[in-house]
Amino acid sequence: MSHEIRPIEQLEPARLGQLLTENLQRLFGNDARIQPMPTLDTEQCLLIECGRGQCLACFDLQDANRALLNGLIALDQVARETGDDSTPPRLLILSPEPPAGNCLLSQLRGFEWRSCRLLEVDGEPALLIEPAAVPMVTAGPASPCQHPGEKNGEGLSPEESAFFDHL
Repeated sequence: MSHEIRPIEQLEPARLGQLLTENLQRLFGNDARIQPMPTLDTEQCLLIECGRGQCLACFDLQDANRALLNGLIALDQVARETGDDSTPPRLLILSPEPPAGNCLLSQLRGFEWRSCRLLEVDGEPALLIEPAAVPMVTAGPASPCQHPGEKNGEGLSPEESAFFDHL
């Protein structure tokens, strides 16, 4: 039996959320369930209770940075509703490409990015969600900053020196 599989470029956020909800147990375990969430201006976040605690899944198949920003806003709103004493949910970003700063963000406890692609299998939309390999890029030695008016490390310009003298 063969299946016709092809990539899809776009899907409405509500339908994408529905696909995630329909496959909740496959993605987060048998005990996973959707939790009520603060009112958000986006349909692209789901608060999920699962065996590993709460998880805030934010998804955007067009813009990973928007998914990250929506997730951070939603985390703040969840914290305001539940109180600052509770453990915040883990933040899971689902997007085809990683958000900016993913290399650094992936080192934080409670943050995860997974590659998420939309496919059509036999005419029905489907999600392909994979753990993402995080490139471990390290910054090289910092280059010295030089002010345009500065000549070979002479220090501050006269205007800058005058400004700091008043402090």
